[in-house]
Amino acid sequence: FRRARAGATGHDFFNFFVVALLFPLELAFQFVSTPAAHLTDALAGIGGTTLLSPVAEVVEPIAGVIIQLAGESGLIVLGVGLAFLFISLRYLVKLLRSLVLGRSENLLHRYIVGRPIVSLGFGILITFLVQSSSITTSITVPLVGAGILTVTHIFPFVVGANIGTTMTAIVAALVLAIGGTATGIAALNVA
Repeated sequence: FRRARAGATGHDFFNFFVVALLFPLELAFQFVSTPAAHLTDALAGIGGTTLLSPVAEVVEPIAGVIIQLAGESGLIVLGVGLAFLFISLRYLVKLLRSLVLGRSENLLHRYIVGRPIVSLGFGILITFLVQSSSITTSITVPLVGAGILTVTHIFPFVVGANIGTTMTAIVAALVLAIGGTATGIAALNVA
């Protein structure tokens, strides 16, 4: 449990320290907003496309059925959602442990987490595909908890997940910026 908690809080501390570093730089030098404005100007006319979210494609129909069956009672939906969350995490841990033990563990260390730049790339790619850094980083927590990986191993992956999240936001904001409206431009600038 201690290792898993360390793996889970790694993402939190990364976010905390990035804000602690970038916020004063932003206040003093517009370190983030100036490049964001230039990037917005460069990308505003490009346009975008709608993204297919594989997670949403699976979850939304199931959630709709649960909400219908629950009669839109928020407490029942919350209870069912939490039950699914814990069941999913339990089986995710079992699946990851069975996949990673033995030869797969060596492959994981050799080709993915053993090289930080590759780990960073996998974090970006997986987060861009599932469109959620929370999903991506939560995959690593059971691996750290089982002692297969360390927080040091997953750190580049977590950084990649955060980069992947921003890329997803930029692509989604491009859809709004197609018309050149103030709202669309603002959304792209924030992304």
